[in-house]
Amino acid sequence: MENSMFKFNSKPMKPRVRKNHKCGCGGQFTSKNRTRHLETEKHLDYLKDRIAKGLQVPTIEIPACRANEQRFENRPGTSGENSEPSIPMQEVENESLEHGDFDDAGQSDSDDTMNLALDNSSPGANVDRFRVVNTGAVFDERDDDANDDEYEDPPPFVEQPNEFVLDFSASVARGANPYYPYGNQLEFRLRALFDGDDRLSPRPVKRQILALVKDVIDMAREDPELTAPTMHWVTNSESYKSNRVPQLKMTRTEKTINVTRRNADGENEKVEELVDLYMYKPSEVVKHLIANPRLSGLLSALPDKSTDACTSLAQGKKWHTCPYFQHPMITVGQDDFWVGDFVVPEGDNHSTMLYKLVRFYTMNDVVMADACVAYELQSGNSSTVVTLSQYLDGNQERQFHFVPLVMDNVQLYGHNNRLQECRHHCQVLLPNADTFFDNIPYMLKDTNSIFEARYRCKPSDEGLYSKVRVIPLNLFSDDTSGNTSKKWNKFDSWSMIPSALPLQERNKRENTFLLCVHKRLSAMDMLADIFSDLKQLEDGMIMYDSSCNENVLVIAPLNFIIADNARHSELACHKGARANFPCRKCFYQVRSADETLNINDHNNAISRSKDDIAALTTNTTCRHDILLPNGRETTNDLGKLGLKLTGGEVLLQLRAFDQTKDLPVEILHCLMLGVTKYITYSLVKYLNALETSQLQTKLRSYTSKAFGRTMGSCLRLSSTSFVGRDFKIMSQQLPIILNDLRYNEWQGLDGDRKAVIDAWFKCFVVHGELISLVYMGEIHGDFEAYIQLVDQKVKLFTTAINEVEDLCCTYSNQGPRVISRTSKLHILHHLQHDLVRFATAIHYESEKGERFNKFIREHIFLTNRHNPSRDVLTLFGRQFMFRHIIEGGYWDDNGTRKDFTETYLGKDREYADNNTARKDFKKGVAGFFVDCETSVYILGQIEDIITQDNTKFAHLKVYQPIRDISDVATFCPNSIYSTCLKDLAGNLIVTPTNPAEVLYRLDSLDLDEVVDLQPCCSMIGNYVVNVSKFGSLWYLLQTSLYSIYMTDAP
Repeated sequence: MENSMFKFNSKPMKPRVRKNHKCGCGGQFTSKNRTRHLETEKHLDYLKDRIAKGLQVPTIEIPACRANEQRFENRPGTSGENSEPSIPMQEVENESLEHGDFDDAGQSDSDDTMNLALDNSSPGANVDRFRVVNTGAVFDERDDDANDDEYEDPPPFVEQPNEFVLDFSASVARGANPYYPYGNQLEFRLRALFDGDDRLSPRPVKRQILALVKDVIDMAREDPELTAPTMHWVTNSESYKSNRVPQLKMTRTEKTINVTRRNADGENEKVEELVDLYMYKPSEVVKHLIANPRLSGLLSALPDKSTDACTSLAQGKKWHTCPYFQHPMITVGQDDFWVGDFVVPEGDNHSTMLYKLVRFYTMNDVVMADACVAYELQSGNSSTVVTLSQYLDGNQERQFHFVPLVMDNVQLYGHNNRLQECRHHCQVLLPNADTFFDNIPYMLKDTNSIFEARYRCKPSDEGLYSKVRVIPLNLFSDDTSGNTSKKWNKFDSWSMIPSALPLQERNKRENTFLLCVHKRLSAMDMLADIFSDLKQLEDGMIMYDSSCNENVLVIAPLNFIIADNARHSELACHKGARANFPCRKCFYQVRSADETLNINDHNNAISRSKDDIAALTTNTTCRHDILLPNGRETTNDLGKLGLKLTGGEVLLQLRAFDQTKDLPVEILHCLMLGVTKYITYSLVKYLNALETSQLQTKLRSYTSKAFGRTMGSCLRLSSTSFVGRDFKIMSQQLPIILNDLRYNEWQGLDGDRKAVIDAWFKCFVVHGELISLVYMGEIHGDFEAYIQLVDQKVKLFTTAINEVEDLCCTYSNQGPRVISRTSKLHILHHLQHDLVRFATAIHYESEKGERFNKFIREHIFLTNRHNPSRDVLTLFGRQFMFRHIIEGGYWDDNGTRKDFTETYLGKDREYADNNTARKDFKKGVAGFFVDCETSVYILGQIEDIITQDNTKFAHLKVYQPIRDISDVATFCPNSIYSTCLKDLAGNLIVTPTNPAEVLYRLDSLDLDEVVDLQPCCSMIGNYVVNVSKFGSLWYLLQTSLYSIYMTDAP
């Protein structure tokens, strides 16, 4: 019988090449042919059975993986007398090959084949012996991800003959390796784990598994009796009686909700239903954080009074003035200093002038204290009487004189029993002694001492006081979807972040801690249970502190709550943005659509207070009579003034928290997803199809390495599916692009249309300057000027929007004024108050919390949805506890420090930074470089990086600003921005120096600031520094012209 041939053909499709694929088949693959490599192994048993029976083996032609085909053909000398017709091979769907996971692509139309020859020269002989002869395909199991740093880019693909021969012969005995063609049993089982079924594992998980396998092999050598744990241990090890792993204590409470049910008559009715709320109390999380040696020292911070700077929340006004943020004691060296202690200069034990400590703070990283001057007077031999220094102010009122002290330069006054009693129980020889304490809001009264009442946790006969740690907290609340589509199935959640952590630490995934999540309970339903624990933390709780190795009293006041505007309104007992008084911070009222708003309407409204919410709970009236929107009558009815009971009223009992002040302006939702989105969509709506196409082309072709993220090449301005990071990028680029279009494509517009386009351009220029200032994490000088500049830009932006809407209503009949009436625009006018009270707006942006929702959603997917509130918390609790056990990601392994964060703790899933670009030395990066040898600032762009004699050099194309002698600036008069030429968009114009390219040693340069450098459309041959890029405007205002490298002296 002749050999039968079975061919599997499918309609050819255009192939799609996968980058860095190295199986030797050109990187082309189809979903139908995903498993053709494995079909060969599937039919080995069938072929061997035919050989054993002495039957002829058919030749079968199969389309191979991408460019290859596999063919079974007879070996020479095979007899065909007993042959039987072959059975067609069935197509089996599998998800992946041994070469990795592939995307669906078109089938290859290559004619190359992959031959598999089987030796059956004698019936029944060598059935268990075969070998694979690879004559073409290149199999490389090395990790080939182009983003991996541990491997270099693979060599370019070289075309080779694509033949793959499976040869049953006597030369290779399968008995020597029953897992052939895999090298050993481990490779076989790993391949079965990774690619054996449809449960695909992402690359990081595969990397973790491989790292674990290597560790297990090493552990098995050290401990031959090592056994594998059971599945029950993996999923529920906490239930084991022998379990010694600490756990986060989960609290369960029953909550009553009203639901709609259909009764027996088929009618809907409201009924009460009990649901379980599972929660990690904030105190439970803080208890473990303060016991962690890596975090303990970072959880607390003294008020920072560094002059005219803002780099942390500790420099905010609330941190300075709220009594619950003041530290009643500090430890310097081996000594504990308390508010009310008497100290003297170090080494002076005989002075009669004493200093009584009032408050502690830091200034330029130096621990200091304010103190009152006191004098020691002897009254007989049995007592010491102390009087305090006073003076009369301009109003002839008695004030106390405070002296700043460096705590490293003082010592406690004496250490005998007589003065020890004086430390906390002194007699003040003043006619109005109580006035001393009443006029010092930072000081706790010695009479009826708070130290006696709450701060003593040791036996009273010891006469000692417990240390005190003040650990402020931030909360974040949001809702997320439990569906993969990110729509519907809403889950509300609360999470917590220690407020004293530096901004870089607070932005890490590992320092965001989930408190509770629920599908049927709203965030306000869960707030009451969180509040009760926050109240206890505000009063103080005893916890173990690993930094001082003893129990301390922890006071954890609430600093602020981060959320979107809707959630903030609920927390402030406010009706929301659609109320007649839509602001949660003041009694600003909306005007009608045909009226033009002015700046005074935003800035002159009466501020709300905590007393207004308290009056709402007692059914009393507002303390003010507010004019209603009709302009004819006033009211003090809080319901008409936009307030209602929402559940947020429980926060009134927190003495360190004010709902009208401590719900800061959130720039992601107010700016990027608010006003920025509104003006972008309104501009696109105004433009015609040609103008929109031209704008879209400019956005797609915009190239710069100055941004943290890049826009997709498939951007469509007509789409409304942009997210926050898209608006961040567009808002920084649009002023440059609109200015270019006005000089070129849009130059011939008629008068009315040109006026509207110019108004939009002005609006986006001011908006770019505003976001450039707002998206800054640190201000190292002139913070007061920074606040004034932000407030000025907010007012200019509001005015620009009013002008645009007036022109649109006049010339284009675009509709009523909408953007100028939004509450998100108005609330930006409160940003200056939040800058003073807390810090720069980036400190309370919600973007990192929004990204945390992704992890909550992924954990929901891993549950069976029966009790996600409990199951999700359990998974997060295990992660938290494992990180806590290994003390920040390090494990002591036989004297070596093994970094677990790289492999096991999700370091590859850290939050991405959408605000700033990385300061990397690579081709195309433009910025201000600092010559470390001369301390001169160089504005340049890296053209190339070369290596000569093992030393790296950078070819910098150097630019210099153009001095504008006609511009006399009053703000930062010596800065680059104030003294040099700018274009109509306010961008700094720079020109190449002569010579344009300069060679610098790479190790002698420091990249101080990355800038966006673009060609100047108004002065051909020159360039502009885009001031709309986050941080660029303030950087140019703070950099002196005389520190910049210039070929011509300014």
